[in-house]
Amino acid sequence: MEDSQLWSRRGFLGMGVGVLGAASLAACGDSSSPPPRAQAEVPKELLDAAASLKGTSMGMLSQKLYSEAANKALDSSIAKFAESTGTKIENSLVQADAGDVVAKLDAEVKGGVARDLAFMTDSRFVAQFHALGDLEDVTDVVQALTAIYGEPTAESKNFCVFDGKWFAIPYHFIGIGSFLRKDWMQEKGITPKDIYTWEELRDLCLEISDPSKRRFGWGMTMNRSGDGNGIIEALINAYGGSIASNDGTKVTFNSPKRCRR
Repeated sequence: MEDSQLWSRRGFLGMGVGVLGAASLAACGDSSSPPPRAQAEVPKELLDAAASLKGTSMGMLSQKLYSEAANKALDSSIAKFAESTGTKIENSLVQADAGDVVAKLDAEVKGGVARDLAFMTDSRFVAQFHALGDLEDVTDVVQALTAIYGEPTAESKNFCVFDGKWFAIPYHFIGIGSFLRKDWMQEKGITPKDIYTWEELRDLCLEISDPSKRRFGWGMTMNRSGDGNGIIEALINAYGGSIASNDGTKVTFNSPKRCRR
């Protein structure tokens, strides 16, 4: 167990690919497509640190990304690290939008069969796993990374720090962009702006919509997917509301203080 925990914490530093976020789980536990051309290089200091772990193995769980190329790049980087260090790493993809991923992983941790590492979206999952007691303190790892790369973002601290301790490693962030149809707006004589309020965006989308042409101004629906939930949460948060308390342990959405009836 001690070696496995050491591996799960220190071995992570050698992963040379970008993902949304990372959390170290408390419990231990062939694709025919050609690998991506870009191969991650493992620094010598990591090879030296992993020398005592040669011949060991670990399990890893990765949130499936929307880009298949990104999933393959992750597998390729992990394979490179394992080959370079003489270790074995089994990486399994999980569909995070299925709705039951937290319950399943919590059961694995409680049953002692969880993977050593999990790469997940920090804003969606870290608080839930922490509240369930499924994560271990990785403050020392974040401090080591901070000494090399500088301070993490404020957003990272909001999602990954509890009681002054880091329970997830803010490894990488993906920028999100929204796109608009300038030609549709030009037809209506509308000049695009850099920033819109939600009310302005709603009115604009309604104005450029034309169902007879199967033209709809809004391209993201409200549904049970991560993106659908994200839009709902963004609206609630933008007006000072919240679905749960900051510690993630109490539902606040239906409280009189939060709701406008």
